[in-house]
Amino acid sequence: MVNALCITILCVFTTSDGRADSPEDYTALTQAERRFSPCISQVCIELETINDGLVEGDENMFVSLTTGNNWDSRLSLNRTNAQVTIEDDDYVTIGLQRTDYTFSSTAEKVEVCVYMSNSSGSQTNCPIGFPVDIFFNFTEAVFEVDSAQELSAGEGIEKVGETALKLQFEMCQSEFCFDISQRNVTREDRGRFEIFLAATPEYGRIIVLDPEKQEAILKFVNSFDDCN
Repeated sequence: MVNALCITILCVFTTSDGRADSPEDYTALTQAERRFSPCISQVCIELETINDGLVEGDENMFVSLTTGNNWDSRLSLNRTNAQVTIEDDDYVTIGLQRTDYTFSSTAEKVEVCVYMSNSSGSQTNCPIGFPVDIFFNFTEAVFEVDSAQELSAGEGIEKVGETALKLQFEMCQSEFCFDISQRNVTREDRGRFEIFLAATPEYGRIIVLDPEKQEAILKFVNSFDDCN
């Protein structure tokens, strides 16, 4: 506003949701009044965003400007609506909860868990706002077992090719556990497989694989062997 009138002018600001929702993502303004004092050319409003630790991408909201009760007829409004983008700087870390698993030929299966935590390090809050595909890749490390096909995944896992498995973290899920079963393994067989994690590439900006927990070793031994 140019310094044209030496009178007090009242303006009203109101916010509205776009992809960002109030009160989850920002604090809404409803009929927030600001006054142009005599000969003042600029007033400002503050918008408060909520740091929720949730990875959900950039979101937007809108601010609208209307006139107050004492609006002067000699004034006109210009650019009465603005879009505000809230840039998402949160991220999640994904990793295996353990890096060594052992089960005997009589046990037949072992539970594997993958965790997802947000940038604040919490696994209790909702860490992510959209589904994420995570891939397990199997590589043979000990040759007493014929191939990685000796391992089959439990419920909730999709097989991809001969040596990869895919799981999907749902929205607000922080942990994914499933059983890996061994098939056609006799008591005389010994085997060890390495598994490692990979995230869907397009989410690389906000998903960080825990460097210390990307790989794990699955060993199955006969009932009379120790685990070393």
